[in-house]
Order: sequence, then structure tokens, then C-alpha cells
Amino acid sequence: MIELTSGIVPEDPKDLADTAGVDLDVYTLARIGQSEEGLSSDRAKIAVMYAALNHAKATGKSVTAIATAGNPKRSDYSEANGRYGRQGIHPYCTTIANPTAHTVELAAQVWSGEALDETGGAQYWDNPHSQDVLHAAKPYDESTGKGYRSSSEIAERRIASGFRQHNIPGVSTRFWV
Repeated sequence: MIELTSGIVPEDPKDLADTAGVDLDVYTLARIGQSEEGLSSDRAKIAVMYAALNHAKATGKSVTAIATAGNPKRSDYSEANGRYGRQGIHPYCTTIANPTAHTVELAAQVWSGEALDETGGAQYWDNPHSQDVLHAAKPYDESTGKGYRSSSEIAERRIASGFRQHNIPGVSTRFWV
């Protein structure tokens, strides 16, 4: 593994999936689950993976395409686009963490439909507590497009876009349908 200093994973996603011995989109789902909910329950990991899969289906794109799309407003767009990395560099979600073998197994269950989708068809998610901690450390600056929005700002934006909140009992992350 190459040292990560930019927030962009330098290895090619297909090479990482091949090394893991799974389909590229399955591997991407695993990276999303590990990166977004790595310390959470399997239910939380599965739920964010399903939300990403639901979003991919709704947009007609692959899971990998939505997760590795770079932010065109950033100067590192050409380096980031098509690679895994942290959120901000990639607007939809973070894929910075290498998945465990267990998370890859969960991703395969999501991909096959074996795991239950408890999201109600959600396409987005956020963890209010984590978001508010990030916002307190670095509030979003509209002029630069950098920083973090508060959980209430995220909720207002999602509702204004026509989404409704969906909660899963026992999971602190909230989902948006």
C-alpha cells in the first residue's frame, strides 16, 4: 500500500477489487461501508451500502462511478476523479478506508440482495452527531466550498430537495428517501 497523504487512494480501484477477488462494485460498496460506518454495526454498514446502491440505480450509474466521481470545483479533480478517497474530494461519500474481509462479505450480500435493505429506498445518509462535530471544527464556508455543514443544515437541504428522513431503529445514522 502506498502512503496516503492527499486524501486520494493512488491505487486503481479495479486493481484493488481484483486483489480482493471480488467484482469492482462489490469492492466499492465494501469501501463505502468501511469508510462511512467502520466502527458501527453490520446493520449500519449494510444500510449505507444499500443507500449507495439505491443512489446508483436512481442515477443510472455504477456504484463505483458515484463513489469515485471527483469534485470538479477542486484543483485536484483530475487526480481524484475515478479514484477512492475522502469525502470533499469526492462529493457523494468517503471511500478512504480499506475494507475488512467481513465488510467485503457484507457488501457481497448487499449486491446479491441476500442482506435486508432497511433504508426504505434511501439514497443519502448522514450521522447527525458526527456531522455536528465536524461542523464545529470547520464550519462550511460558502465562498470556498470547504468545511462541513451542520446536521440541521443538511436536513434542511435534503428536505428542500424533496427527501424525507428515514430512521432505522438502533442505527444512529439517518437516511434520506
